[in-house]
Amino acid sequence: MTQPSEIDHKHAIKGTEVFVGGLPRTISEDKIRQEFSVCGEIVEIRLIKDQNGNLKGFCFVRFSTKEAAGRAVREKSGTLLEGKSIGVLPSIEHNALYFGNLNKAWSADEFEKLVLQVFPDVVSVDLPIVKDIQPGQKPRNRGFAFVRFSSHAAAARAQRVGSQPDFRLGNLHPAVQWAEEDPEIDPKELAKVMTYSGYPNN
Repeated sequence: MTQPSEIDHKHAIKGTEVFVGGLPRTISEDKIRQEFSVCGEIVEIRLIKDQNGNLKGFCFVRFSTKEAAGRAVREKSGTLLEGKSIGVLPSIEHNALYFGNLNKAWSADEFEKLVLQVFPDVVSVDLPIVKDIQPGQKPRNRGFAFVRFSSHAAAARAQRVGSQPDFRLGNLHPAVQWAEEDPEIDPKELAKVMTYSGYPNN
């Protein structure tokens, strides 16, 4: 057994955590540890549950090094776990927001333009696109995105704006919440956006 790392989550190096989506609702922490330990030493696994204690289908895995987290993103996206294709993205810590309830017809460029029109200090926009589409179908996004800002303060300002009931992005009111905290995402909506297989592999 690997000994616990000297790096605990309070002093964790930025960039060492990944977001894992599309998980089976019956997955165990041991199974996730077994799958991801080949990428490097795991410091912490946080399986996200709803208020009834049921798994929401995603988790956060923190490694002891950035290299291990990078390897997990590169090598584990699209992996089958208990029959479900999972997606792995860098977990965006305290300078990024999760955007849900997006128009699935938006392209990455369209979404980025909308975000840049509304929010200053945006560093990057990650809108996962559905890979497995039928011939003749237009590309679609998966209905959610991660937007990284230049600082926690910039992200906090954007989160306050995005949380207002009258906030609109295009013609929609997206769900805007902290990417690193346990997001209160509707389980049905989460299941819907997580059913498509294949995150973009960078």
